[in-house]
Order: sequence, then C-alpha cells, then structure tokens
Amino acid sequence: MAKSVLAYARRYAGGGWTVLPLHSMDEDGKCTCGEGDCSPAKHPLTVSGLKDGSADLEQIDRWWAQWPYANVGIVTGIISGLVVLDVDPRHGGVESLNRLEEKIGNLPTTVKALTGSGGFHIFFQHPGGTVRNAVGMAGYLGLDIRGDGGYVVAAPSIHQTGGEYKWLVPPFVTELAPYPPEIAALTTNTDSSRIATLQEEGQIYSGERNQ
Repeated sequence: MAKSVLAYARRYAGGGWTVLPLHSMDEDGKCTCGEGDCSPAKHPLTVSGLKDGSADLEQIDRWWAQWPYANVGIVTGIISGLVVLDVDPRHGGVESLNRLEEKIGNLPTTVKALTGSGGFHIFFQHPGGTVRNAVGMAGYLGLDIRGDGGYVVAAPSIHQTGGEYKWLVPPFVTELAPYPPEIAALTTNTDSSRIATLQEEGQIYSGERNQ
C-alpha cells in the first residue's frame, strides 16, 4: 500500500481507539485468508478477532511487522468510545439516509469517512451503556449501526474492489458529535429479526456471505 497502514493504526490507538489487523487482497485479487467463503479484505487476521483488539503501540507494531499487508479495523463500542452509522449504497443506504434526514433533520457535523465501496462511515460519541449492532435499522435499508461488539474498516485500507477508505472529515481534528437520540430510538425499536449477529469474520447481511 502506498500509505503506511501502520502509521494510521498507531494514530488511531494514540487517540484512544482500539484497532486490529484485517485481511487484505493479494496480488491475484483474492483475500489473504485463502478461503473462498469470507468477507474479503475485511475480517480479522488474529485468532480471536475483536477480542484481540488493542491500543497498545508495541502490540500494533508487532502485528504490522508480522502482516505488513494488513488492512486496519477500528473496534467500535464503548471500548473506543464510538458508534458508527454505516451507509451502504449497495442496499440503498444513500436513499435511506436522505429519508432519515428528512424525518429527523440533518445529522450534526462529525467525523466521517468514505468507504472503499463508495459508502460512508459516520462516527459519533458512544453514549454509554450498550449500543447494539443493527442492520437496516427500522426499515432504513442500507443504514447499519456498529456499536458494542462491532468494528469498521478504516483508512487507508483497500476494499476488495480496489477502492481506498479515506477520511472526509478526519478524526482528532473534528470533534465527535453526540450519538443522535433519534437514531438511538430507531435502533432500540428495530425489529429483533433485523438485529445483526455480527460475525467476527465480517459484518454481513444474511444470505450474502458468498457474495
């Protein structure tokens, strides 16, 4: 990678965020895990996945010395003080975000990233307690919540399509906005069948693991 993922990982950890190394794509366009049934370039390299997440700089240095090709993930939830709204354009996320803002007003200015697939990660302060992960919250398809027990792929990781994750509103420069109570209410009221049991090998929609 042209940009030093290690440098980014160290910066995130220095700001108090927990990180972990993720698989990436190899020169043949395949996930470095070597498996065909995975979430390519998104799932953890470590044995215990999210449980191995760390903000210890020496541990982070050891990881990228062992896996210099690794993408980087940020563990969400109270451990990092983060809740992330994941806007997935493949499932109508941009349209759903427009509908959501028509209902609750424009989201506050906060840290924001462009994902490798052309979507967005919108970062908020964790409100305390437990924030559950959710997929397609309350009928807003393509709007997912990454809270406790979740993670997001972060810049400058490379998506399986070759797209780069980039900061649009960078962290530690812009203050994180509080988690909007309107979104929290929607997540709380989300039908239990839509709550994601997010697997550590990749936070995926039911029936889409092969895709």
